[in-house]
Amino acid sequence: MNFYRNKKILITGGSKGIGKEIVEMLLRSNAKVYSISRTTSGIKNVRFTEILMDLTDIKTKSLDLLKDWKEIEFDVLINNVGSNPGMKKFEEHSMEDIEKHLFLNVTVNLFTMKLFKFKKVVFINSVLSMTGVPLNSIYCASKHLFLL
Repeated sequence: MNFYRNKKILITGGSKGIGKEIVEMLLRSNAKVYSISRTTSGIKNVRFTEILMDLTDIKTKSLDLLKDWKEIEFDVLINNVGSNPGMKKFEEHSMEDIEKHLFLNVTVNLFTMKLFKFKKVVFINSVLSMTGVPLNSIYCASKHLFLL
């Protein structure tokens, strides 16, 4: 049995890396996939729709871009969006740097759950969520929140 067949799935950060691989796997499973990403994935498929937007603006101007999706009853949300501020000592990060990455990695992932109706929610996490790693304190801390 194919769980994803004809399911409506919303993924954040679906244009590159793990997110793009997830999108392609879902399309092979005949899911209807909606993606929110900053850059285009280049994927051409009738079962795929993407909106290009910077999710760090999700509380302000970006909400207008999503209004057409408000009536969709999604089966699954895949919260994949995230960023790593780079390898630095904690004290070398500016407050703006910390706020930016915590907002995207934590707040945006929580906020997307409030925007639409979902039957299931999946958080894509990192092995770095389970341990502190030198020079990656901001990323490790933001990913640790979603260890459930």
